[in-house]
Amino acid sequence: MKKYCIVLRGHNYLLPYDGEPRKMGFTATRVVRANSPEEAEEIARGSIVRDPRLVRDLLNGSQDPSSLQIESVRTLGLFKGFSGPRQGLEFFFEDLPEEAGKSGGRP
Repeated sequence: MKKYCIVLRGHNYLLPYDGEPRKMGFTATRVVRANSPEEAEEIARGSIVRDPRLVRDLLNGSQDPSSLQIESVRTLGLFKGFSGPRQGLEFFFEDLPEEAGKSGGRP
């Protein structure tokens, strides 16, 4: 098996923020072991759609779906100090102008 670094970007996630629903986007990086880049993408995507915070807090209805895209897939070389997947999500406000949304936020 090889290690892959997958960068994902989510858009149009309606999430609670300070008691109000806000349109949020996020980026996430996952490092996974897989037999192929396609399998690595599937594993990384699955980790996002099962993320407890998103499952619990997502407010989108069927008429306003969120989206998740793969931004990049890289095969990683062997390096022993790195053991597992990074699990964080870096959120940004989609309902703010581009410059203002760069400071991010946490739902």
